[in-house]
Amino acid sequence: MQTVLEPPRTRVNFELPFRLDPAEALVVSAGSCFAENMADRLAAAGVRCEQNPNGILYNPVSLCESFRRIAEGRAYTGEDFVEYEGRWHGWFHHGAFSRTTLEEAVNAAERERRRFADLLARADLVLLTPASASVFERSENGMVVANCHKLPGNRFRRRLLTCGECTEALEGTVEAVRRLNPTCRIVFTLSPVRHTPGDLVTNARSKALLLTAIHDCTDRLPDTFYFPAYEIILDELRDYRFFKEDMCHPNELAVNIVTRTFAAACFGDRVLTMLDEADRRARRSHHVELFRKG
Repeated sequence: MQTVLEPPRTRVNFELPFRLDPAEALVVSAGSCFAENMADRLAAAGVRCEQNPNGILYNPVSLCESFRRIAEGRAYTGEDFVEYEGRWHGWFHHGAFSRTTLEEAVNAAERERRRFADLLARADLVLLTPASASVFERSENGMVVANCHKLPGNRFRRRLLTCGECTEALEGTVEAVRRLNPTCRIVFTLSPVRHTPGDLVTNARSKALLLTAIHDCTDRLPDTFYFPAYEIILDELRDYRFFKEDMCHPNELAVNIVTRTFAAACFGDRVLTMLDEADRRARRSHHVELFRKG
């Protein structure tokens, strides 16, 4: 015997007006850690997926700067990096690009910039996932940075972007993609991760600014679309059992649900079989590893 009545559940309705071949399509993804989790799952299933030319980025201004540099062929130089506690960090890069010497840091950034110029020119789909309209600016010149790299707080000012600034940055990102690839589809999504420490009111304002800017773009710019990952997590799966222990990041089950929904919308049901097979491979690999340790 099972329950005779399922509790009511809010459903998020949406449609992406295209279908790509999961065995042939090239997807380029950029933005938050949530987007990285989705891209990792797609890649494990056999979808060609490349991600984050500057590492994980959260705000739309840094996302725009990354793509504009790629489209314009603007090289990174030593002026784009800062030394702190024995490592060189990029003002426009995630800590994954930090190195022990300036030359190594610049070379790592340049390799990815050049590589992604080629990838974007061939991409069938670009997935853009900003996470926050809250930015940190360098105190001495007002430049928005992609990451503070744990430098002293007095070197930065924190503020919320305006809605106009968010829209301008996202439009600039689309223009940069179009400069290299006029025909690929661009899908926006909004990271559902709550950004703390900080107050939840600021987080809500930040998400609202980004969501408004995203829809301003998709309403006006051709071949740009919105995938409602944010609404699926917060409105359809609105339960803490879908979050990690920090209560901010969606857990593996939630990310899997969103990834499968996105994949089916972009690629059709065939990709679900590919995702299932990837899950079986991962379980077998985990089982073999446990057996070896035993």
